[in-house]
Amino acid sequence: MISVAVWASRVQAALGREPESVQEALEGLRKVLREDEVSKKEFFRAAREGWRFERFSRNDRVALVVWAALKTALEKTRRYLDQKNPSSLVVRTDDKVREERRVKPIGTWKGPDGRSYEVWPWDLRPRRDDRWCGQPDYRVAQAREWLLGFLASGEQVRGTSRLERELEGGPHFSEGFVSAETADRLERCGFHVDPYNLEDLGSLVELLPAREEKFKEEIKKLGALVPRKHYEGLIAVLAREDWTIHEVLEHLKPLARALPTPAARRLSDLLQEVGALRLLKVELHRAGVAPVRAVAYRDPNTGEVLFVAPVYGQ
Repeated sequence: MISVAVWASRVQAALGREPESVQEALEGLRKVLREDEVSKKEFFRAAREGWRFERFSRNDRVALVVWAALKTALEKTRRYLDQKNPSSLVVRTDDKVREERRVKPIGTWKGPDGRSYEVWPWDLRPRRDDRWCGQPDYRVAQAREWLLGFLASGEQVRGTSRLERELEGGPHFSEGFVSAETADRLERCGFHVDPYNLEDLGSLVELLPAREEKFKEEIKKLGALVPRKHYEGLIAVLAREDWTIHEVLEHLKPLARALPTPAARRLSDLLQEVGALRLLKVELHRAGVAPVRAVAYRDPNTGEVLFVAPVYGQ
């Protein structure tokens, strides 16, 4: 029995999609018989022995199309197998010479039923006689050689700074004068910033001395809340010009436990503002003043610079 469902799956796999017509199903069937020896043997046996089709749903459009294609192909194959005359196919061996020969069988094949059948050239799996098959593609070697030369051409150059890139224009590749992390930190401290507005960012940096002075004044007022011995170390740190946020935090954490909650929170908020403004000042300085390194890669053949990659963190 011929299973239409099985053959429908084979045809769909050969086409890569469902056949839309009987003609497409026949094309898929040809691919199956050309590439799958098991399906080929099953097909010719079904043609010789006159197998019947298994029942299938007529509402299955794909199965119906494949059934029609199989029925057509099997009928043609049966007529071909019943012919006793040799093939009438004529092959011209040379266009310049009037020499023709008829195609002859290349052997015989004994079927499961014990009968011998002639084997024709088109019954065999097609062979690849292309002289390029199995040979390495020279283009791959050329591409590899070019790529290695391209990577080896890398040399350090001075790249454009963030400030220079922003001032040049390039709205599609704009990254702002400060990083998104710095902008988010400023937002958390209550400073609403536009990372693309250099004037506004500069105005924020000018607030830094006032915020630092206000923080020192709040520390001096602590005498009314806690004994001086609790914050003497903090006063000594703030007396220096180069005091850091990390140093202040080391003294502020134990002090906060002795302070009322509102006072401790006010000091923490002021210190966060000072830290965010200091970070903004440093980042603006790096964006316009700090040296920027990059790596330039050139075309191995022409020496033309094709790509410049910034080296971040230097």
